[in-house]
Amino acid sequence: MSRGSTLIRNLGLIGLGRVSAQAVALLLLPVLTGGLSPTEYGIVELVVTYVSLCAPLVSLQLEMAAFRFLVSTRNDPEETKATISTVGLPIVVFALFWAVAGFVLGYLIDYRLLWYFAVNLVSVILFNLVIQVARGVGRNVLFAVGNIAVALTTLAAVSSAVFFKIFSLEIYLSVLAGANAIGILIVFFSLRFYRLCDFRLFTIARLKNLLRYSLPLIPNSLSWWVISAAGRTVTAVFLGVYYVGLLAVASKFAAIVTGLSTVFSMAWMEAASVSYDDTDSPSFFSEVVNQALRFFSALTILIICAVPIMMTFLVDDDFADAYYYIPILLMGALGHSMVSFYSGVLIAQNSTTKVANTSIAAAALSLGISLSLVHWIGLYAVAIATPVAFFFMVIYRQYVLQRELQVRYRRGDLAAVVSSLAAILILYYLRVDSLAMLLIGILVSLILIAPAGRSLRRRLAARRKG
Repeated sequence: MSRGSTLIRNLGLIGLGRVSAQAVALLLLPVLTGGLSPTEYGIVELVVTYVSLCAPLVSLQLEMAAFRFLVSTRNDPEETKATISTVGLPIVVFALFWAVAGFVLGYLIDYRLLWYFAVNLVSVILFNLVIQVARGVGRNVLFAVGNIAVALTTLAAVSSAVFFKIFSLEIYLSVLAGANAIGILIVFFSLRFYRLCDFRLFTIARLKNLLRYSLPLIPNSLSWWVISAAGRTVTAVFLGVYYVGLLAVASKFAAIVTGLSTVFSMAWMEAASVSYDDTDSPSFFSEVVNQALRFFSALTILIICAVPIMMTFLVDDDFADAYYYIPILLMGALGHSMVSFYSGVLIAQNSTTKVANTSIAAAALSLGISLSLVHWIGLYAVAIATPVAFFFMVIYRQYVLQRELQVRYRRGDLAAVVSSLAAILILYYLRVDSLAMLLIGILVSLILIAPAGRSLRRRLAARRKG
């Protein structure tokens, strides 16, 4: 199977899992905005945000090291067992330790939200471990199944809670942890995880080797948090939890793009690692980045144009002001999708230090913009900081990468994307008729995607002939 075909296959499998989660998030939006007040929804988002912050700190990003090393040792069963055992043991110990600490602290200070935080933290860490191992050993189908199971469990549990009129903030946080637990069990037993572990193969030397790879990824993960989620903390401190709820609703639309870009990142990371040493890797990588630019720009435009209609059906009137922040956050999501390309290449180089350095610089810029402008323009400061930081990271990583690998954008693609986005944003804020807006979005998206599709088909056809 060619590199392009493998990338598309993995995109499909990983996408199936991730898109299911995004679809459920949108389906639940009317329930969450109708069943929770903006303040309660803001609290939920803060808990989820801090789980995202703490997960890489607790796991030391060892699950990502497991994925990268397992890709290289798929044909060596002994080395595969050694890697999984060396990663699995400390992650499980760390997760259980912090779970106990969260429960004890929550009891001592009589703050039950810490219990929900602890349970969700453990469930996220262990779920990330099993799905990254599944990807590392080439079981992307199982990765998709695990994510779909989590999504469907969440949907079924929340629907049941609403039907029996017991839905609340605490119930929702419990459902999130329980759904992850279901996903963990499915992947664990389907993968026969217990047969892939032999703790006699655990060595400190191997752990140190894995940590040399994974530790630089922690600043990268924290930087993603600062760029994407620390704005919620700034919002809560300076504007109030009510505005966190507005930001959370606006972010749900951007999450469609970031969810798909995460899919792309996961599949691309594997493809880039396998293809990096090929003689034609610069042309292959350039082709991928140009296609990614057109695809994610088209997706961003389509969602922006669909927002006026989607808001009517999915969002309660109490959250109507989120309308004004959605396009800005979607632009940030577009930047995130392009950064995903560079992350895959730098990780393929084993240049995790460069990943960390560029992420820290962008995170500092994002936080600086939010803090300096929040008193002047309110929630717009937090929203604007997101696209500025991500596009800064795109430029920074492009500059860093060019020293070792020439990746080039086509000027025509850049011109088409920039002009299309500018026109759509103007129409959005002029509040053009919602149906006309949607039709324009579909037309522009198709125009942007068409050249990328033709280029991809030509490349795959050439590889099959070769």
